Amino acid sequence: GVGKTTLCKYFFNALWNAFPYTLFAEGVKQIPGDEREFEETVLSLVHHKGKKITPAPNLVQLRGKKLLVAFDDVEKDREIDLLRKLSRLSTESSRYIVTSQNRQMLFKIDSIHIYEVERLHWEDSKLLFKKLA
Repeated sequence: GVGKTTLCKYFFNALWNAFPYTLFAEGVKQIPGDEREFEETVLSLVHHKGKKITPAPNLVQLRGKKLLVAFDDVEKDREIDLLRKLSRLSTESSRYIVTSQNRQMLFKIDSIHIYEVERLHWEDSKLLFKKLA
């Protein structure tokens, strides 16, 4: 592909320390379960100042928090629905990094700036991989 996951990780890693609460869900479309189970699984990925929160917070506990959220490989409406819930609860200074192979999914997110990534040339792809490996 174009390296969406690699870029998602890169930007998340570059920004995470500016946010007290972070959530990185790689391959979010592959998380099993119904909506409730999906939400619980994703929220179990929340960290506070770099440390995993145990037990996992619920949505109410994230109200008013400054979040950095990365959802990689969004494909289903349940993923967009959880992003909406998080954005309604968190502060305006929260930020969201969302990748998807389906551009139409991104149009379902309110107040979003879409940056379309061009395919990397082979040499550029190798350089990016070496930098992050």
